[in-house]
Amino acid sequence: AAAIGTSDLYGDFFRRITEAFHMEGDDDGDHDGMPDRYERRVGLNPEIDDSDDDPDNDGLPSGLECEIGTNPFDPDTDDGGEQDGSEHFAGRNPHYTPDDLMRAPWIMAEPGVQKVFVRYNLPVLAANPSVTPVTYTLELSRAVGQQSDFQVHVPNIQVVSPTFEYMDTDVMNGVPYKYRMVAVGPNNERSAPSNIAMVTPTLDPYPPVGMIMINDGAPTTSSLMADLSIYAMDGYDPEYNFPDRDEFDLMAETTGVARMMISNKSDGSDGKWEPYQTAKNDWMLQPNKMGIATVFAKFRDGAGSESVVYHSSIKVVESPTPTPTDTSTITPTPTETSTPGTPTATPTVCDVGDEDYDLDGNRQVDARDLLMLLEAIAAGEQIPDFNCDGLCNELDLFLMSQTWGLEFGR
Repeated sequence: AAAIGTSDLYGDFFRRITEAFHMEGDDDGDHDGMPDRYERRVGLNPEIDDSDDDPDNDGLPSGLECEIGTNPFDPDTDDGGEQDGSEHFAGRNPHYTPDDLMRAPWIMAEPGVQKVFVRYNLPVLAANPSVTPVTYTLELSRAVGQQSDFQVHVPNIQVVSPTFEYMDTDVMNGVPYKYRMVAVGPNNERSAPSNIAMVTPTLDPYPPVGMIMINDGAPTTSSLMADLSIYAMDGYDPEYNFPDRDEFDLMAETTGVARMMISNKSDGSDGKWEPYQTAKNDWMLQPNKMGIATVFAKFRDGAGSESVVYHSSIKVVESPTPTPTDTSTITPTPTETSTPGTPTATPTVCDVGDEDYDLDGNRQVDARDLLMLLEAIAAGEQIPDFNCDGLCNELDLFLMSQTWGLEFGR
């Protein structure tokens, strides 16, 4: 600190007070150069020398992160997309978002038979608009099991278009794997790591598909007790068969639908896994403020693969007020009755083939057939009836979805 002034006695003067500070010996008990209070605040261990550790794998040791003020447990302190170490050693500011040159990829992992498909989004464009986008590669890290650490599995993956996919065949069925990716630029710029994707390859990689219906698809009900119709099947779903990407694996097995979870909440928090069955009666509905009640269903096959969440909704209305009846005694007029003969039951044969789903006759099952079926359901018609239950409803819609895209010879 310094003071400059003028006094009547001495005239102009300049005074400086010199001070210094020192670190108390017990403020850095592990002698790693980082104050104990700092280590406790950020989550480091004040009892061991961890200054050379890099818990967030951003290329900066914890001691240097303490020095420059970055977070030792966040690989991208400014959330701009580029790792702190990549920015710091290139002379950029890891606290300043606009100068980041990379963004983290986003990945998902799909199970296969003795294989895993790791898919990634379109590679990272520069966050800074003044930087020309450049080509880059991807570094794939993998952890085997739920508790193991990540290790670099493939250091240099070239971006492959249009699939944007890497197939990992160095796996074993039934073993869980975790994956993450880092984008690497031509000058070794490194993005923050991607999200972590977890997957377990299996002999039955295809989850069940199914549906749920409330009161046979009725639009409204006056009761909070409902009957649920449930349908699910296990196996390959052609709806997800994208060419050159998800062809059916001939090594796959079908383990069958084993369990289901029915709930009134979309996250399943009020449901439980139970053996699969095709119906549940006297289910208690929970309508929202608009009177709409929705029931959700999820299915699991014998290999543990789980389906997406399916749902069905119904409008809960008040019961109509009954009309009072006349209680006066009325003498009925006798009528002549006769005993009818017992009719002979005619068995119903449900003979529905793939071509029956071609409602407009253009030799393929397409959007026009779907529109015709939806119109029939909305009109309350009884046909088309693909499962021969005397109704035209969501069950028929589900059956049509299994033949979607079929073409027939002309």
